[in-house]
Formats: sequence, C-alpha cells, structure tokens
Amino acid sequence: MADNSTTPSSGLAVASDDISSVQYQRIKLVHGADGTNDGDVATGNPLPVRGTAVTLTTTVTRPADTTAYAANDVWSDSTSAPTAGGFTLTGAARASGKSGLITDVVVVNSAAAALSGELWIFDSAATAVNDNATFALSDSDALLLVGIVPFVTEAQPSNGVAFLSNVNLQFTCSGSANLRFLIKVKSAYTPTSAETLTVRAKILQID
Repeated sequence: MADNSTTPSSGLAVASDDISSVQYQRIKLVHGADGTNDGDVATGNPLPVRGTAVTLTTTVTRPADTTAYAANDVWSDSTSAPTAGGFTLTGAARASGKSGLITDVVVVNSAAAALSGELWIFDSAATAVNDNATFALSDSDALLLVGIVPFVTEAQPSNGVAFLSNVNLQFTCSGSANLRFLIKVKSAYTPTSAETLTVRAKILQID
C-alpha cells in the first residue's frame, strides 16, 4: 500500500505512512499551554523539555593514620580493601542509560588545610585503588571515564572548601543510575587521621 490517503468528501490528500498495510497519519506537533498556540515544533522553536535538578553528596573517610600523600597518590577509605567500584553518586541519572549534566561541585575536607586534587568520574564501576597507592588508570577503566574535575580547597578555620561552578560535564550512566568516582591527590599533602572528603555534585537530569 502506498503512503498518504485522500479524504472521501473533499478529495484532499492526507499525509500518512503505510506500516504493514495500515495507514498511520503523519501530523505536525504544536505546543503551548491550554488555549494558546506557541507554534509548530521546529529547530528554532523546539519542544520544551524540563530537567530535574538534584544534589548528591558522598563522603569518603580515609584511614586512621597520618601517612603523607605524594603527588598523584590515591585518596581512599582503606589501604587494603577500598570500596569496590569506586565511590558512588547515587541516582545521578533517572535510570541506566539516561543522561545528565554536572553543573557545579562542592568539595569539603574536614581538616583546616588546602588540598589539591582531582575527581575522576566514571559512568559505571571502576577499579578501586588502595589509599596512598599511586594512581594508575587501566585501559578498561579509561574507557569508562566521563571527565576529570580538578579542585583546590581553601583552608577555613575548621575545614577546607572548594566551589567549582560551570563544570558542565555531560554523562550517560551505564549499568545503573549511578556515577562512580576516584580521588587523586595532586601535590604532597599530610592528612589528619580519618580525615574526610565530601563531594556535593549538583546535577541536571536531562532525559
């Protein structure tokens, strides 16, 4: 059966698509609130899509020691059994295969000290690394990488804080609705025992 149809009364052609001998009508989309016409959907007049803003918080507590970090060491929660898959930003997307945008990040360390580091963010579970070990990314983990977010905390009276605006890091979660991350210390740093590093990521879920 050919595409398109003709109305019996007027003889006007109606756009349609033949699918398994059934005609499905083709239509143009118009959007707008009730009683209004905001025009046909087009490149210059796209269909509105509403995102959902979420803020996700994860805290990583390092071991109860004061072993100094060298540049490019890993900040983790154990020297022998770190959290499997890396640390989790739970519910970053609405579901596995869905996408979002990291807009801003806040990093807080519990010591009143400046800390230079990087957040290595992955779309799925990555290989966990022991605290104070050298950061060495495998080829397979590199293929999971969403992006790298550098930070330097500013020492406050009781903690260190970094605010990173306009990060604008797009991601698509794989295997779950979560993102994972590892922490690299970028310059020599002597931590306090059981010092914590908290990551607060502001995310716009876009589909």
